[in-house]
Amino acid sequence: MRTWLKPLFLFLLSISIVGCANSTQSTHLNTNEFNGDDALLTSNYLQAILAEDTNDTTKASATYLEALKEDPNNLFLLDRAFKYQLASGNIKTAVKLAKRFEKMNEPHPIVLLLLAVDAANDNDMQGAKNYLKKAKKDAPKLLQFELVNIYLNIQDKKDVWHGIKKLQNYDEHPSLSAYKLFHLARLQEMLGDKEKTIEAYEKAYLSDPTSVFVTFRLAALYELNNQQEKALETYKNFEAINPETLLLHHVKKRISLDKKPALENFSMRQNLANVMFGFGTLMASQRIPIASRQMMRLALHLEPDHPYAPFYLAVLEEQAGRFEIATDLYESVDSTSPTWLGSQVRIAEILFHNGQKTLAKNMLQNLLKDDHEQPGINRALAEMYYREQDFDRAVRYFSRVLNNIEKPNPRHARLFFARGAANERLKKFDDAADDMLKSLSLNPNDPTVLNYLGYMWANNDENLEQAFMLIGKALIMRPDDGSITDSLGWALFKMGKFEKALVYLERAAEMLPEDSVVNAHLGDVYAELGREEEARKQWQRALDIGLEDKADQERVEAALAGARKTSEKKFIKHSESN
Repeated sequence: MRTWLKPLFLFLLSISIVGCANSTQSTHLNTNEFNGDDALLTSNYLQAILAEDTNDTTKASATYLEALKEDPNNLFLLDRAFKYQLASGNIKTAVKLAKRFEKMNEPHPIVLLLLAVDAANDNDMQGAKNYLKKAKKDAPKLLQFELVNIYLNIQDKKDVWHGIKKLQNYDEHPSLSAYKLFHLARLQEMLGDKEKTIEAYEKAYLSDPTSVFVTFRLAALYELNNQQEKALETYKNFEAINPETLLLHHVKKRISLDKKPALENFSMRQNLANVMFGFGTLMASQRIPIASRQMMRLALHLEPDHPYAPFYLAVLEEQAGRFEIATDLYESVDSTSPTWLGSQVRIAEILFHNGQKTLAKNMLQNLLKDDHEQPGINRALAEMYYREQDFDRAVRYFSRVLNNIEKPNPRHARLFFARGAANERLKKFDDAADDMLKSLSLNPNDPTVLNYLGYMWANNDENLEQAFMLIGKALIMRPDDGSITDSLGWALFKMGKFEKALVYLERAAEMLPEDSVVNAHLGDVYAELGREEEARKQWQRALDIGLEDKADQERVEAALAGARKTSEKKFIKHSESN
């Protein structure tokens, strides 16, 4: 069976403290947690739990806070209220709760980190240091805390060189090496030595050429130091690694206007905001969204105009299905930000998801007026048209992206597959096969593409041996995939190996009992094996479920009608003989 193409619009940039109460704390109602049998408290608590379970963090933050008012000494409720108030960006309330937490219990590091950041934001350096010192007791090896400490000391004593030495001697986890090198480069830049600054950023760049922050800062420094060729080469390399990036739009526009990049701001607030933002991206990469949102909120608290935090925070909200909050954040991104264009595309995607499809497509079409060949926007449009089953337009926009790729690499494999799938739906099977073979040449072990191409060939009675091999390879990689199991059975059916086909098709029907195509295939093999009653049952089940493809529906309807006529003739003949 064809594995249907899933939406490919998440072109997002990739970007262990979990907050407050440890995650093993049960969220089921426990009456021992409450002081007395308080119906209002229980009601608020249950509402908060329900909101938490349904990812409604706005309601969770409000209802936990209400529950806390009824039982102000309950540490569990205080912890939960703090967690969601901070994640929702209610910093003042979160600070008040953090101060209560500090008085009532040995607070968690993130509570103290918020208090430290808030104190620093109010220029209370000594208070910030005191809170951070307490936080480091529980997490003495956390690089982020060390960075906050370094930047606080620089603000207090203006001793940048001491901060560099301290960070150089810090023994970080290998996964944080590039992150550490980036901050070493920032510290070097604060000293004002251009040559050593560029060397430091080049070292960070070599450690991680995919880093947005390192790449853009290094290229900007090249520009500011009249090394235009190096700057352009750095941007070009970034685009090669991220072929559909939307982040270079503002750079290309600025360069076309012959403008230099802005000088970096090294205020204490910006330095701390960058640490919080980096911490947030790390939490996102480790799939800890609440902690990531908390850090992004702290970054915005320190630097409301942070160039990246609103976008990344919006991505987290969108991924959690909180589209209204995500849209507000995307709309807050300034038009001069490198994430502005990406924010506009995400807004269009949310509009499309919410049923405002024409508005979404028009929005993307307007964005293309400034850059007709922009790959990220063309791909987003292609995927919208695919989801609407307007496959002609989908192919057209996928082609706009693919035709501008000089040297395809494995990152482009899925694009060729996407266009191939659209061509297959248009019954342009040769074009579809060309695209899928190209996809497999770039990524030979993609089970989705192997299955799709193999099934297409088998379904069209073409290259049956090769189709069988492709699907077999896919099934080795995904042995529990019902769609691929069905495809292998169908290939065997087309090869006339009905007994062997039956094994796979029955297994597929067990895995996907509500799949109409699988049931239709099983009916076909039953018919070939003379099991007519079972064939009719499976065909009828396929029709009851609903076949998406009109040709499949007509074929099954004809097979079922023919089987019924044959059955009736047999019945009449049998009756007459008696």
